[in-house]
Amino acid sequence: MLVSAVGMRRYVEKLVRGTVYFTEERYIESGTIGMSFIRTEDATDDVYQMLEQFGQLYELGAGIRFRKAVAAEAPEQPLFVFDIWGQFRVFAYVEDSGAQR
Repeated sequence: MLVSAVGMRRYVEKLVRGTVYFTEERYIESGTIGMSFIRTEDATDDVYQMLEQFGQLYELGAGIRFRKAVAAEAPEQPLFVFDIWGQFRVFAYVEDSGAQR
């Protein structure tokens, strides 16, 4: 069965919102949730290494583990890496809606 791109984006957004509530007991009131899907074997970039070094590891039952990192100067904008069923990895983040680009 194939999953649509829209369906995957909704799933990851739900993961981000749920894990923020799970780890901080707060809702994401504003901001944009961004994401990037990467095959597990290709994820050797600087972001992943930073998350490995500074992110806290969580394991949610069978199939889902994630690391979450939060910068002291931007606590409302966490960065995540989700590993799902050992098959794929997705990076996700919460970006302040008013952030400069």
